Amino acid sequence: MKNYYFLFLLGLSFWSHAQVGIGTSLPNASTQLDVSATNKGILIPRVSLTSTQDKTTIAGGNVNSLLVFNTQTISDIVPGYYYWYTDKWYRMGSADTETITTLVDNKNGTITYTNEKGLPVTINLASGPQGIPGTNGKNGVDGKSAYEIWKEITKNNTATITDYLAAVKGDTGAAGTNGKGITTTVDNGNGTFTITYTDGSTFTTSNLTGVQGAAGTNGVDGKSAFEIWKETTNNTTATITDYLAAIKGDTGAQGPQGTQEKELQLQLIMETERLQLRILTVQLLPLLT
Repeated sequence: MKNYYFLFLLGLSFWSHAQVGIGTSLPNASTQLDVSATNKGILIPRVSLTSTQDKTTIAGGNVNSLLVFNTQTISDIVPGYYYWYTDKWYRMGSADTETITTLVDNKNGTITYTNEKGLPVTINLASGPQGIPGTNGKNGVDGKSAYEIWKEITKNNTATITDYLAAVKGDTGAAGTNGKGITTTVDNGNGTFTITYTDGSTFTTSNLTGVQGAAGTNGVDGKSAFEIWKETTNNTTATITDYLAAIKGDTGAQGPQGTQEKELQLQLIMETERLQLRILTVQLLPLLT
């Protein structure tokens, strides 16, 4: 009996260290747990995570590869399968659940895309070293001049450049009407001006007089000649008498002797008599002839 009991325990030990098969008696050698079914699935634990940084919901602590099914939408998570790695929960998803976004080149060293929350995100791109210049491209075909194109269009291969210039020269345009000039401008003295044009028409401007400006401030009082003289001579104690004496000129030279009054009167009498004699002679001359 003891031998049978020993063999039973030994077999149980070997079975406990072998692969476990559920729904199959031959679990795959590469698995620790092989679940096989045709009409059933595995129900992963359903938990309510609070965010991708949730470290408290799992009672025993988060370990790498821990798999759960989140049941609520909150913070930065939505319902779905999540696994823990290092420091956060990562959602397991297919290509159908991925957000397709377009990268936009801003032409300034940055790109912008729209994230899963519908918010624009701009990323600065580091500039790489300048590449090696490429080889020069082949020269293009020489372009044709307008003269050559004209010859081809008109199918006139013998035409000269003179013929071309004559052909593209346009007709003389019609003469334009004469413009109006200004003959006179009169200031009406009331802030308006009357302008007369060469065709005889006139135009009077509106009042161009502006509003009178504010009165200016009074200027600094001027200095008298006496004050300026004191400053110039550095003689601040001088009196007005000193000033008058300083600006008084030297005595002028004596003038020529004047004619006496009596002599002037005699000359005046003699001139008067001569004038009267001439008048009398003129009056008597017709009587004597």
